[in-house]
Amino acid sequence: MDGRVGGSSFDCSVVLPVKNAGLVLADVLDGVAKQNFSGFVEVLLIDSGSTDGSLERLRLAAERPGWRLLEIAPESFGHAVTRNMGVTETSGEFIAFITHDAIPESSTWLEALVAPMLGHPDIAGVFGRHIAHRGASPYVGDELDRHFVGFRDEPTTWLTDRARYDTDERYRQHLHFFSSNNACIRRSVWEKIPFPDVAFAEDQAWAKAVTEAGWKRAYADDAVVSHSHDFGPIETLRRAFDESRSFRRHFGYRLAPTLLGIARTTVGFTLRDARAARAHGYWRKAPWATAMRPLLHLAKASGHFLGSHEQRLPPAFSDRLSLDRRLQVGLR
Repeated sequence: MDGRVGGSSFDCSVVLPVKNAGLVLADVLDGVAKQNFSGFVEVLLIDSGSTDGSLERLRLAAERPGWRLLEIAPESFGHAVTRNMGVTETSGEFIAFITHDAIPESSTWLEALVAPMLGHPDIAGVFGRHIAHRGASPYVGDELDRHFVGFRDEPTTWLTDRARYDTDERYRQHLHFFSSNNACIRRSVWEKIPFPDVAFAEDQAWAKAVTEAGWKRAYADDAVVSHSHDFGPIETLRRAFDESRSFRRHFGYRLAPTLLGIARTTVGFTLRDARAARAHGYWRKAPWATAMRPLLHLAKASGHFLGSHEQRLPPAFSDRLSLDRRLQVGLR
């Protein structure tokens, strides 16, 4: 991957926020360093108070030409604020975002991520595909595959039906999906519409804003990263709470508005997993993961219910329940 030094401009900037990434960070950095990109690239690493050895690894990585490390205080981190900072601290017309646990799967990841915007100035941003980390539960891989296959038939989308947009929540959710775990945006669009300063789902809030402003959004199936989480029940509940709370606040969605919805969701997804277990032999290949699926679905649905009704919860309880909040302040 080429890099310019001495104050020259870059064709693409890669922004990588880090906080206690663990051993996976080495693979992420290596994957970024091995990119074959037909242009000049700079890499900005942003650490927000790592204490697990990640900072030392970042300092070594920042010695590469075109790479730079920015250290910020933990309390100054914000998903939107830090990414907006990353844009202001870089110069590329295209800004790629990747997280500290998303590993590029090939040396053409960055090229594939930028490609849809070349020659198409009306595309504001591109997001790429996620696959499960090696060794992850097969159910996690299945969920990711089902999610991203839905974008293949129509990789470029924009707001074409305002009446449907106003009345069809599923249509809005489809248009709003964007993932800054693996994405690229156009600087000239960001200058007009930066990431909204929200606590969670800043990427989807940005996609909502650019969609309503008339810009297009694209999906790059070949821009692949391995990025997944095998959360336990408590972490699953907390993550679902963060997601649901944010969607209610910023989009008006209620992911699980009723107690009956918790039961229906848990039963429905458990039956779906049972069919997959029979079809693919997961009962034998991953017996523990199979046994845990009903509990994980119950935890996720419960987190969505609590997030949908977060305004009724004591603020201190919400902060303690939030997984994102705990990660930001460095709690396990």
